[in-house]
Amino acid sequence: MAHDVFISYSSKNKTTADAICHVLEEHEIRCWIAPRDIVGGQKYGDVIEEAIKNCKVFVIIFSEESRISPWVESELNLAFTDRRTIVPFKIDSSVLEGEMRLILNNKHWIEAYPNPELKFKDLVEAVSRSIGKPTLNETEQHSLKVLKSLQNDSEQFEIENDKLHQNLFHNKEKKQLEHNSINYSEEQKNDIKIETKKNKDYQWAIIASVVFLGIVCFYSLIKNNDNSTKNISSMKDSMTTDSSAVINVNKYDTGTFTDYRDGHIYKWVRIGEQVWMAENLAFKTHSGCWAYDNNENNAKQYGYLYNWQTAMKVVPKGWHIPTDKEWKILEINLNKNNDFLENKAGFSGLLAGCLNNYSNIQFEDLERGGLFYTATTDRDTRGVYYVSMIPDRDSLFHNTCGKEMGFSIRCVKNSQ
Repeated sequence: MAHDVFISYSSKNKTTADAICHVLEEHEIRCWIAPRDIVGGQKYGDVIEEAIKNCKVFVIIFSEESRISPWVESELNLAFTDRRTIVPFKIDSSVLEGEMRLILNNKHWIEAYPNPELKFKDLVEAVSRSIGKPTLNETEQHSLKVLKSLQNDSEQFEIENDKLHQNLFHNKEKKQLEHNSINYSEEQKNDIKIETKKNKDYQWAIIASVVFLGIVCFYSLIKNNDNSTKNISSMKDSMTTDSSAVINVNKYDTGTFTDYRDGHIYKWVRIGEQVWMAENLAFKTHSGCWAYDNNENNAKQYGYLYNWQTAMKVVPKGWHIPTDKEWKILEINLNKNNDFLENKAGFSGLLAGCLNNYSNIQFEDLERGGLFYTATTDRDTRGVYYVSMIPDRDSLFHNTCGKEMGFSIRCVKNSQ
């Protein structure tokens, strides 16, 4: 697939890299990023060299980890040799040294430390300018000009239309008066005036009757509504004495569920038509299951991290791992207003990090990101879709990865 941007990063900064890829592609800027765009069986070196040669912009996520990464250094050298436009995106306070300093020292940096997400817009604008795509500001200004032009045209049309109608009305009235003066005698004109006055009086009498009836109906409606409100209030009062009949008037229903396998009690919350666990799964297995940093205290707070094979068989009876579509329905129901992390709906999105098994086993991004399995696999079955949460973003974003990663599980109750 043709692409505009190559994203270079250390595996320890994968959450930020995925977020940048998502934001750029939301603005119709095509990206190439590993491992998503590497087909199984291909050699990393060959594929990456070809991807850099075919890109227009080389975005390097600069951090202490990428500074010492031989892969990132090699990719940067290729981009520099091929004279690609290089945009450094700096996410920590590390200092340029050695060969990277020679290449990047005179580049325009995007200083994204300590909150990279707040600088995503600057990155989109920098890349857009480099590939000849209208920037956000240029697009907004063009939209405003078009809108203003349409408003002016609409206002001018209304003015001309009003003038036309006024002229037509006056001409018609004038012709009618001329016709009356020619065809009717003075006596006939007086009779017409008397008859016209009677008609007007009759019309006003009808209008007065309608208004009176309207007032009576409106008063009756208010009276009935007031009685209905009292009846509803009394019904609620009477129902509170019977616990089986109490109506939950809160926006989100909540409750608890006990996993019979280990006795663990989970909170749940009903959001729309879905019932979600309000905490991460914490069922321990003999393999394919890890507490973050191998610290069991982390598992008590954040649940366990599972690989794909274990995730498919560890869910309690009556529940399931949500599909990518079910995650998107949740996102719509929560109106994309950060309910995931701020716990407005009781969902309690936990930033439990992940276990990165791509190169060497390492735990990453505790309290910086939460990654959750979906039950939806990629078309060529090489990977699985997952959902990611990061602070300061107003929505979830969806991506794919290999099945060897260690992610959290958030379960959805089966439909009855």
